[in-house]
Amino acid sequence: MMKLLLTAFEAFNGRPTNIAQLAVSYVTLNNSQIEVNKKYLPVALFSSFQYINSYIEKEKPDVIILCGEAIDRKKISLEIKAKNFINKKIDYKDEVNLNQKLIIEKGPQTIYSIFPSIEALSHLFTHFIQAEISLDAGEYICNALYYQVMYYHPQIPCIFVHFPSPTSSLSIDQMSKALEIIIQSL
Repeated sequence: MMKLLLTAFEAFNGRPTNIAQLAVSYVTLNNSQIEVNKKYLPVALFSSFQYINSYIEKEKPDVIILCGEAIDRKKISLEIKAKNFINKKIDYKDEVNLNQKLIIEKGPQTIYSIFPSIEALSHLFTHFIQAEISLDAGEYICNALYYQVMYYHPQIPCIFVHFPSPTSSLSIDQMSKALEIIIQSL
């Protein structure tokens, strides 16, 4: 049986919900070959990784799907790389002053995902889901979490999925279905 870790960030900036958290919470999988474990992470630069890392080391998932929201995007974005860069001065939730701009001091500039992203995208297209491959996971928490997971666990296929704001052509239910399709494509 495959063990899959599926995560999303909690609501932030005083908003009542996080689009990615809703999409993850609606995922239901009728596949006895995949055990899906959902975790909701704090929107905090280093705490989010510490939380997920302890779970990864204990449970040893076979695959990891990280989810976040990017409300300025028009499609679901499958991020295929993370960069070793932070573009923020202070992380208020972790109360960390970020004088350095690197996530990991001696880490590589970029880490590419070993997750089968093109296959997942192909499955989304066959179900008429608006999606794309992206080379930019951002410069803050989404990218930092993705980078740290791939840096410390390079043997585990991992993907970061960014969700846009819901629209009439891409609802929360469709976003959740997209996650189910990505999982089934494994």
